[in-house]
Amino acid sequence: MDQLYTYFDVDGGSSYLDSYGWPDVHKFDASAFYNWEQDNLPILDLENRSNILRQYLGLNTDLSGVTLTVSADAPQSASSVGVFPTVQKALEVIPRRLRFPLLIEITDFGDLGVLELEDIHCEGEGALQIVGRQYAADGAADGNAVVGSYNYGPSEWQSLPTIVESPRMYAQIEEASSTNLVVNCSSVDLWDRHARCYFQKRNSSQYEAQTPGFSPFPRPGGMPFKGGGADTIQFSGYSIQDDVTVSADVNPKSAGGLGASLIEERLLLESSDRVNAIAYGLYAMSYSFSGLIHLLNILIIIVIYKFQKLHPKNTELSVTATA
Repeated sequence: MDQLYTYFDVDGGSSYLDSYGWPDVHKFDASAFYNWEQDNLPILDLENRSNILRQYLGLNTDLSGVTLTVSADAPQSASSVGVFPTVQKALEVIPRRLRFPLLIEITDFGDLGVLELEDIHCEGEGALQIVGRQYAADGAADGNAVVGSYNYGPSEWQSLPTIVESPRMYAQIEEASSTNLVVNCSSVDLWDRHARCYFQKRNSSQYEAQTPGFSPFPRPGGMPFKGGGADTIQFSGYSIQDDVTVSADVNPKSAGGLGASLIEERLLLESSDRVNAIAYGLYAMSYSFSGLIHLLNILIIIVIYKFQKLHPKNTELSVTATA
C-alpha cells in the first residue's frame, strides 16, 4: 500500500535568501559624470537580478537551511535579515524548486487571509514548513468551572467549561518566541482580540466522543482571555447569542428520530473532569497549495458558499464556516 502521508519537521537554518523585488537598472544620460564606480552600477543590478532568478529556480544553491520570520511591524528593509511583513511577501523569495529545508515562522496574531502556496516543488532535501508561534494546547487541562445551557446547539442541554486551568498552556503562551530573531513575541492583550479556543471532555476509550466547545474572541461584554486565577483561561461557548443558526444544527435521535436526543445521552462535563484544550492566536480563512508543505499550529477556517435556487429570478446565498 502506498504511503498516503509523510510526517516531517523542519528546523530551518541561519542562511538568508536574497531580498524580494527586482532592482531598477541604472541608465546614464549625457549630463551624468562617468567614472568606473558609476559605470558598474547597471552591471551590479543585472548581477543581482541573475542571482535572484537563479535562486527562484532553485539552481546552483548551497544553502543548508533557511528560516524566515513574518511580523506585521517589519519594514521592507528587514527582508535582508529574513523578516517580512506578510506571509505572501515571504513566499515571494522562496524558490519554486526548493532543494533545502525552509521554515516560515509567523509571530503575528489574527487573520492571515488566504494562504496561497502554489507551484512550490520540493526536491532532494527540500521541505517547507509554516508554523504559527501563537498557539497552546493541553491534553489534560482542568475544567474547574462548568456551565450548562440549551443555547450551545439544537435546543438540547449541554455543558461546557467557563474556566480552564492549564499551567502548560500558559507557559506556551508566555514563552512564545521567534527562533530566527531570538525574541519573545507573546502578548496576552492580543489573545483577548484574536484567540480561537476549542475544548472537549478528555477522550476515553469507554465512552463516545463528547461535545466540543468553541470560544472565539473578543467575546460579548469584553470578557478577557486570561482568567482571574493563575494559569487560567476563560471560555464562553459559541451559542445562539453568536449565531441563531446554531439552534438548527444536526440533532440525531434514537428510535428512528422519535426517541431521546443522542446529544443528551453523552456524559455531561463535570468540574472535576479533565479536558482537551487548544488555543490558536492566528488563523487563515482558506488555503491553496501544491507539493509537500507542512502547516503547523495554524487554524484553517474553510468558508463554504452554497447557492440554492429558489426561483428563476431569486437566488439565496447562505454561508457556513467550519474549522
